[in-house]
Parts: sequence; structure tokens; C-alpha cells
Amino acid sequence: MHEFKITASLRPLCVDLDGTLIKTNTLYEAIIALIRAHPVAAFLLPYWLMRGQAYLWQRLSERVSINVTLLPYRQEVLEYLRREKARGREIALVSGSHHTIVEKVAHHLGLFDRFLGSNESVHLVGPAKLSAILKLYEKHYFDYIGDTSADFSIWQVSDHAVIVSGDNSLVKRLLGVNINTEHINPNDPSWLKALFKAMRPYQWSKNLLLFAAAFLSHNFTNLPVMLSAAHGFVAFSLCASAAYIMNDLFDLETDRLHTKKRHRPFAAGDLSLVYGGLFSLLLLILALLFALALSPKFALSLSIYFAMTLSYSFYLKKKLLLDVFLLAGLYTIRVWAGGVCAGVTISNWTLAFFMSLSLSLAIAKRYSELAASANAQREVKIHRRGYQTSDMPFLLCLGCINANISVLVIALYISSKDTYYYYTNPSALWLICPAVAYWVCRLWMLTIRGKLNEDPVLFAIKDKVSYLLGAFIVTAIMLAI
Repeated sequence: MHEFKITASLRPLCVDLDGTLIKTNTLYEAIIALIRAHPVAAFLLPYWLMRGQAYLWQRLSERVSINVTLLPYRQEVLEYLRREKARGREIALVSGSHHTIVEKVAHHLGLFDRFLGSNESVHLVGPAKLSAILKLYEKHYFDYIGDTSADFSIWQVSDHAVIVSGDNSLVKRLLGVNINTEHINPNDPSWLKALFKAMRPYQWSKNLLLFAAAFLSHNFTNLPVMLSAAHGFVAFSLCASAAYIMNDLFDLETDRLHTKKRHRPFAAGDLSLVYGGLFSLLLLILALLFALALSPKFALSLSIYFAMTLSYSFYLKKKLLLDVFLLAGLYTIRVWAGGVCAGVTISNWTLAFFMSLSLSLAIAKRYSELAASANAQREVKIHRRGYQTSDMPFLLCLGCINANISVLVIALYISSKDTYYYYTNPSALWLICPAVAYWVCRLWMLTIRGKLNEDPVLFAIKDKVSYLLGAFIVTAIMLAI
């Protein structure tokens, strides 16, 4: 009797989902989706987990849905599967993810002949996954593609092992288990580089507003005051990075729909969602410790800032106009916190100026987003925003009005008697008005032309004219002193 040998071209190929076919983990994505959509239900997560991951997955699948078309698929794995499919191989998607997600992925890609996923009674990981595969195919007559040490029990039994990993030590371990090993080295950026990118250090420039109080109170030569402001700058920067990471974690789907934001580390799957959450918490703790070391009042201002940021990320960013008013408030509270650092009281003039200017900048950000959407479609509502492209004329009017109000506030301040308490030559301050007016008018002109790139802060950092005008304004203030 002749033994029938299945050739490599006919041998079935089983593929893992999380970390292998996609860069992310669908369980973590489902948990994040639950926290965003049903915050109260999130308190049930520990109870569900105590009853096992299969039970947890079942409860999550009943409450949230993941858009599988937006998941960060590994292109190198997809290319491998397409080649194998073209050779006539049967390909099965076998994953610990819930079967509803596995089914959606299989139908979306159109590469799989079979698919298996977890249900309420079975969580297909490790030995459970191996048992499910062996029910489909004879022992040693299948190949398996995985990415972690949890797949070793399957690789030991598979005829051919394919590992998707950048960990060379894991590859060497696998060679000791299965000599028929193929390595797919994913083209992933280093986690350190991705983490630094997720922190968005370029956004720390907004926290330079903490130095405004020291500068406007003429304490810029006072070393203790400047060191306190620098201390506050570090605390706010750590807190801002914690908030940005948290925002990115809960904005995965929205970011993946965006032409530029889809390249952010979490949306692109370059960083683990779990590690991101833990690192965000660590940054927040460090920020609060830095703030408390300065003063309890400053720690309070930092806490208010973080609470405002969370309210924006989770709810108010979807509300018409409230979002831009809150964004303006986030700029203004930095100025107030800087006053706490410097030990000076921020005047109503200063708060009025920064509030009106910040509101104009926030509106410019929304206008540029709408303009970008309008280039793609005639009429569209920005995803998870309260604006439509038809709102652009009103936003343009509102933004320009607030820009000019900020100039008016400066003019009224110069005309007031308050200037004589702080300046020996207050008439020199009039030079500031045309400089600020030119800057905001130019900003809006470039916004209308679609050159703002959705972020006024980045515009100012990269814009040479902004630096020249800033130097001119500082010179005017020095002449007035």
C-alpha cells in the first residue's frame, strides 16, 4: 500500500490574525471601542475577564464592532498569501479573535477558504487553536504562520513553520523546534522611534505660553522665575504627551480614515495599544509629580488642563463650536498656569488677547480640515465632528473677527492707563499692532489657500516670517520698557 504524500503546493496554510496578518490586537481594539462607546459597561471588564477570555470576547462582540477594512494589515504577509493562493493552496484564517471579526476579515480580503475564531465556550489560542486545526487537517499536513511564542505548540506539529517577527532570538528558538522554518521580517519602525513620535514633541511648543507671564511681567531676567516657568513647561509637556497618546488610542478608527493621521503609531499598528496606555499613565504620573514639586496650585492648573483635554477628546470635539472654544481655553489656561509659575497675576487684558487669538487659531484649524474635505467631496461632514463644508463661510468670518479682536485688545490696552505702570515709553507698543495684524491676516490668507496643513502651531514653527515678526514684537516691547 502506497503512502500518499501531500506536496507543498497542496498543503493547507493556516494563518494567525493578531500580530501576524495585522499589526494590532483586535481584543485590545475591542476593549478601547467599548470604553469609548459604553464607558459604564467598561466597569464590567474585570468580571468578564475573570470568566475567561472566551466569555470576554463574547460580551465585547455583543456591544462593539470593529471596522476590519481599516485595520493595519501587514503588506508583506498579504503578498505572501497572494502568492500562495495563486499556487492553488487552501488557506485558512485561524485566530483567537471572536469568530465574527475573523469572518469579516476573511470576507474582506477574499484570500481564505476557511476561517475559525473564538466563541463563548472556546478561546482559540495555543493548544485550543491546535486542536481546532487538527480537526480540519491531518497531523503534519498543514503549514502555519504565526508571530509569538504562544504559537510554538502549533509550529511543533506543523509541517512548515512561518514566523512573522523582528525578534531574531525567537526565530532561533523556532528553528530548534521546526527545522522547516521560513522567516518573514516585518518592516516595522523601532518601538522607541514610534513611541517618541506618539508623544508628539513638536506640540510642546504650545507650552512656551507658560513663559508669557514671566515675560509680560518683565521677569525674564529673574533666574528663579524663569526656572519655575521651565519647570512648569516640563510638567505641561509630559501631561500633553500623555493626553495625545490617550487621544490616539481612543481615536483609532477616525485616524485611520484620515489621509495623514492614519500614519500615527497606534493607528498604523506600529505601537502596542497596551504599552501605549501604560506609558500614557506613566507620563501623567510624572507630570503631576513635577507639578506638585512646584506648588499645589500649579498641580491644580495642570489637572484642570488635563480634564479639559479629556473632555475634548472624548466628547466635546464632536460638538459644534464648543470644540473650538475649548481649544482656545486650552491655550489660555497655559498662560494662566504660567502666571502661577511666575507668581504673578495674569491681567484681564492678557487673558482677553490670548482667548481671542486662540479662538481664531482653533477656527483656522477646523476651516483647514473642512477645506481638505471639500477638495475630495462636494459636501461632507467631517468624521466625528459637528461641521459641514457649507459652514466654511461662517467659520471664515468668525475666525477673522476674533483675529482682529485680538489686535483691538492690544490697542485698547496701549490706550489705557495701565501701561504707565509697566512701561516708561508705552507709545513704542503701538508697533505691535500692525505686526500682530499682519501675522493673523497672513495666517488666514494661507488658510484659505489650503497651505495651513490643519495646524497653526506647526505653521508658526516652520514659518520664517513668524520668527521675524516675533523678533520685531520683542524689540518693540524692549523699547517700551
